[in-house]
This record gives sequence, structure tokens and C-alpha cells, in this order.
Amino acid sequence: MGWKIYFWAIAALLVVPLPFKLAGYFSGKDASPKAVKLEEMANAAFFIVGLFGLYGAVYQVGMLTPLFWKAWVVLAVALSVAGLFWSPKIKYGASVMGASRVRAAIAVGFLVFAPMLVAVWGAGA
Repeated sequence: MGWKIYFWAIAALLVVPLPFKLAGYFSGKDASPKAVKLEEMANAAFFIVGLFGLYGAVYQVGMLTPLFWKAWVVLAVALSVAGLFWSPKIKYGASVMGASRVRAAIAVGFLVFAPMLVAVWGAGA
């Protein structure tokens, strides 16, 4: 039951903000640079793919191959670590709200998404 709640919470976290983000982009209300917007949308798309893996793990439905999901988790970790060193969003966030708040947001994000990576990796077993 806990994994199902987690799945739906992550699904809401990834999907619900998208129309609002896109509306902000197209209306001009979001003043962030294009590189930040591109990174946000690429991350959202990438993690929505992972959402299918999480769904498969939680509801025990085989989606794609185990090798695909293991590769997805490895890529997710690699992209996340690389993002710490090169990320327009992190640089922009630090300029807007300060480096310490950005570090706190990164830590919270890691804690929120780590179970997803564990579940998707396990689904690839």
C-alpha cells in the first residue's frame, strides 16, 4: 500500500506542474533562461519515463526489459551527479535564492526520488 501511495505522489509531483510550467513559459511569466526551461522539460520527460518503471514495479506489471530499467537507473544517477557540476537550473537557482537553499532543495529532491530509483532497479532484477 505504501508503494502505491508513493507512486501516485511521485506521479502527481511530475505531471501536475507541467501545464502550469508550460503556461508560464509561453506567457512569459517565467523569466528563467531558455537553458533552464530546456533542462526542466528534459528532466521531466526523463523522469516520466521512469514513472512507467515505478508503475511496473509497484503494480508488478512487466514494462520493457529489466536491462532497460537498470540502464535507466544508471543513467538517472549519472545525470543527477553530472547536474551537480553542470546545470543551468542549479546556477540560476543559486543566483535567485542562494546556494544554501539550492543545496537543500537538491537534498530534498534526492530523498524524494531515491525510493523511485531503488524500486525501478529492483523491477529490473
